[in-house]
Amino acid sequence: MMSAPGAAAAGWASFVSAALLAVGLLGLAVRYTSALGRAGRAALLGLGFATAMTIGATSTLALVVPDLLDRMPEIVNEPPAAVPPTFILSGLVSGVCAIALGRSLRRAGVRGPGTMLLFVGAVVTMVPLPSRFFVLAVAVGVLLLIPDHRSRDVVESGPPLLQEA
Repeated sequence: MMSAPGAAAAGWASFVSAALLAVGLLGLAVRYTSALGRAGRAALLGLGFATAMTIGATSTLALVVPDLLDRMPEIVNEPPAAVPPTFILSGLVSGVCAIALGRSLRRAGVRGPGTMLLFVGAVVTMVPLPSRFFVLAVAVGVLLLIPDHRSRDVVESGPPLLQEA
């Protein structure tokens, strides 16, 4: 795969989308932690961990593999047996955590295109494609950029720290 034309661009696209996803997940943690239940916070933490692992793997695709292609093409064309399952597992963990996060956001009353895109991005993330985290990163960006579409009672109650005693 890495010897195909455009493979370096796909490696960089994967790396950039995973890095942007990590930054966006930090924003989601700041914005929605008070609205999420225990399961939602666990899903957010799991997705953050899987994203951190993905950044490591995609940085290898973007930075190391192109150099290895010139020096040792046999390693790139026939990777160690652990590499493909690792990519598949990281996508599955990310997808399941993203579905759980989307479900928790919906239960917290967060509505709109961001949560729907989160579900679509979760499914795309589970498919072993080179830039599979791109849709999930866009979904997180939409959740951060579009104002809350929460139900009126959730917005009025506010985070527990801001409620009057």
